[in-house]
Amino acid sequence: MVPVHASSALDGAKQPDHGFELVRNTSMPTGTSKGDIENARLTEGMEQSAPTTQGSWQASQRSWRIMACATSLGLILLVLILALSLTAFRPGKNQYYEISFQVVGDWGRDGHDNQSAVASAMGEAASDLDFVISVGDNFYEVGLTSAQDPQFKSSFMDVYTASTLQVPWHAVLGNHDYGELWQEGEKSMPQPDNCPTQYRATDCSYGPLAQLDRRLTDRDWRWHLERSYTLSLANGQVDMFFIDTSPFVQEYQTAVWSVNEGGILEQSWKAQMEELEVRLARSKAKWKIVIGHHPLKSQLQEFPEVGMALGPILEEHGVQAYFCGHEHNLQYLHRQGESTHHVVSGGGSQTGQYGNSTGQDLLLFHPGSGFVQCLLSPKRLRVDFMSINQADPIFRTYIDVTQA
Repeated sequence: MVPVHASSALDGAKQPDHGFELVRNTSMPTGTSKGDIENARLTEGMEQSAPTTQGSWQASQRSWRIMACATSLGLILLVLILALSLTAFRPGKNQYYEISFQVVGDWGRDGHDNQSAVASAMGEAASDLDFVISVGDNFYEVGLTSAQDPQFKSSFMDVYTASTLQVPWHAVLGNHDYGELWQEGEKSMPQPDNCPTQYRATDCSYGPLAQLDRRLTDRDWRWHLERSYTLSLANGQVDMFFIDTSPFVQEYQTAVWSVNEGGILEQSWKAQMEELEVRLARSKAKWKIVIGHHPLKSQLQEFPEVGMALGPILEEHGVQAYFCGHEHNLQYLHRQGESTHHVVSGGGSQTGQYGNSTGQDLLLFHPGSGFVQCLLSPKRLRVDFMSINQADPIFRTYIDVTQA
């Protein structure tokens, strides 16, 4: 049993096809002028009709015309009704739509540590999937070092091979994607040892630039990653805001990997926060969903500065859901009266001793590998928490568009 948490115009009418054909009688009686039409037959899979008088023919013609006009008007009305009906089902303002997507994070381990098992479960569960969201830490341990890094193939292209997963992947950066490297006594970042021979040193280094390189899309068309961006769906009824949360974490500012090219010290968390606030304020969408790597609230409450900076902005602008990863498990957190529901989907591969099932506002804690599957419609977002151990969701919740 799955636990459920209540929470185009017509240019003109085509002449109707009545299924019969008007045929002129060419074997006229002797003495009949060629200009007169005295005989005609309507063939409808029958023998030729008997000759008729001119008066009866004219009456027949009038009757046929009346019937044709009535039929034409009926067909025009029918086409108009059908056109209006089809228009009603087009995604647009106040119209119906369904958006199916999956959320997975903390996954890139060459298929190891349950990554392949999660990928298989994702492929099995996917039904008319529109896209996948990756909430960061895409490649362990230190991200990609170039656009030709072999791990892009071994951890992404060779793992998510199910036909149902051949859809766009919209990703954000995690801390490991910045080239995070923790080595005792390390004073500076070493040079990567997997650089292609034709690459210059500046084209192969630790840091986030390789994952942001558009050449990855040449290798696999599904890949899409930017530092921050907005995905607008359903004719503007749904806005998804993708952000980079690593610059918000204070301890990263002094890490040895903070100096990587394109890295932490080159980013401004204040500028990102202001940009997000402007984008949220300008959005006219009914659904506002934000995606980042670090939790704003979680069972561990690991980085409170991230939540303190971003949490009030999400509440102020009525963001219904925040999706993230970083913690290697599945969590669902929500406090009655708050707008934003928090979904942690960091079970894409390795899991471990990352806390327990207690915590403020915690409604679900699953310590195993898995992902989240969502179905979004105009009034409701269904969120299914999926494990690699069973086909059915381990937990399901519903988020309403106006729900607090």
